Amino acid sequence: MEQRNGRVDRHGQKAGEVHIHHFVGQGFDAVRTSGKVGDLEADLEFLMRAVLKVETIREDLGKVGPVIASQVEEAMLGRRSHLDTTRAEQEAEPVRRMLKFERKLRDQLEKLASQLHETRHELDLTPEHIENVVRVGLELAEQPALIPVEVNGIWPDPTGVVASTATIRRAANQVQKLFVRKLDVFPPQGTSIRDSFFAIQRPAGPEYPGRRYLGICAFGRRYPVAIIRSYVAHMAAAQVLYDKYDRLADPWMTLTGYFNSIRELAGTRRLVEDDIRARLRDADQRGLAKRRVRSLEELTSSKSGTDIPRILERMESTFDKSLEAQRTAERKAGQKPSSSVPYDVILATNMISVGVDIDRLGLMLVAGQPKNTSEYIQATSRVGRSADGPGLVCTVFNWARPWDLSHYERFEHYHETFYKHVEALSVTPFSARALDRGLSGVMVALMRLWDNHLNGNQKAGVVGDTDPLWAMVSDLLRQRAVNAGHDSAVEARILSMIADRREEWLRRVHNQKYHVLCYKPEGGATVGLLENAGDRDWKLFTCLNSLRDVEGTVDLVLDQRVVGLHIN
Repeated sequence: MEQRNGRVDRHGQKAGEVHIHHFVGQGFDAVRTSGKVGDLEADLEFLMRAVLKVETIREDLGKVGPVIASQVEEAMLGRRSHLDTTRAEQEAEPVRRMLKFERKLRDQLEKLASQLHETRHELDLTPEHIENVVRVGLELAEQPALIPVEVNGIWPDPTGVVASTATIRRAANQVQKLFVRKLDVFPPQGTSIRDSFFAIQRPAGPEYPGRRYLGICAFGRRYPVAIIRSYVAHMAAAQVLYDKYDRLADPWMTLTGYFNSIRELAGTRRLVEDDIRARLRDADQRGLAKRRVRSLEELTSSKSGTDIPRILERMESTFDKSLEAQRTAERKAGQKPSSSVPYDVILATNMISVGVDIDRLGLMLVAGQPKNTSEYIQATSRVGRSADGPGLVCTVFNWARPWDLSHYERFEHYHETFYKHVEALSVTPFSARALDRGLSGVMVALMRLWDNHLNGNQKAGVVGDTDPLWAMVSDLLRQRAVNAGHDSAVEARILSMIADRREEWLRRVHNQKYHVLCYKPEGGATVGLLENAGDRDWKLFTCLNSLRDVEGTVDLVLDQRVVGLHIN
């Protein structure tokens, strides 16, 4: 139709208005709005109805499928007298809903953008005005003024990262090796050691009771005996306070035992269930108060993910005589107790150091000095967090261990300054063992994600010997290692390890005969390039699934035969 009309309305047309006429069925105007197709038995009228219907579908769907076209052909051959658009409308319904959602979303975004523009205009929010507000605020607060600084690679840097850290010793070196970035501590240290922004020194008092550290070292005594007597003394003394002051003694009624290993924890649990329980029944004979150990629990990595939330929730339960009486009455009435029995003893490893924020805890016994000061600070800070009472931390040292004995001898000085003894963690991202464990996964990920031609799972077997990605990935990893450590030995090591993995990958590609090499096996005639870490031997393309994957446990068997080294 457009081609035909174009013949009369061409360049150079002298007429001011061009009229184009076409034929329609007789009476078309009369039934144009009647709504029923087929009243006029004329092909032109049918085509006009089809045009109107198709236009409606086109507005909703954006296109008209071959359904309408085939029906028009059938009508021209006399096989159809009306249009059936049910199928086309059903197919258009999901798209219609999506288009409706997009139109609403577009309208909302336009409104929000308009409101944002109006707010900026009303408040006159420009970078210059915001800078002026900050300058005035600094002047009123008697703080140093803003200093314009521009250092390449540091500021202004649109890819800067703001992160928090527990310690800043050797932090610049660690950030350089891990992220290849420079580090600035923000905000800088203040002018007073009592308020350095990162820490505020407050005097101990009713509002901030704090913690008191106590050290016990029983020379000449077996260590289990010292543990037993320490547990009994603290738990029986807490019972004396509870009998006298009721709920006010709650912070010290749950004893938290901290251990450096699960083996030591297991030994102490046996002591609590036997010797300590028996001695507490006779504690009144020693001037304290007898106590019954009703509830004992562990908080270690051996607990499942479903048990830990339940244990933490029950640790919130408090010692209260009114609640005890209520539970007793409910049990006598055959009812389920409305409150949980609080724990008498919680035995934990370093799992309690992070994420356990139970404010009511106020008593901890540490079995031996932990190996790291940071671990010691984290663990002991779990108690004494509430204003209900100060925390008491008692460390029971083993006099037979030089590490424990050294800390006991300088106990007071160490605890007065233990924040400066926090050890800086070593960061060795490009050591031989780290590369052996992590290089294969990083290399395969870069090869697979750099370009689409190796992205699919079954594309692992199509990489060629001369693929330019080999050189690109190798150069990227080499440059990263150089920038992080500036060590030529690391550069040579990573290039050698990449070459070994490239050779093994290509060898497996060339050996494809009756199977397909995939990144991950799909079953059937497919073989995986990558292997999961497990009990099997570590191979070039074994990859860790999680950073929590560790080495397997090694069992040592003592051979008492007279073999091996001899001393003459």
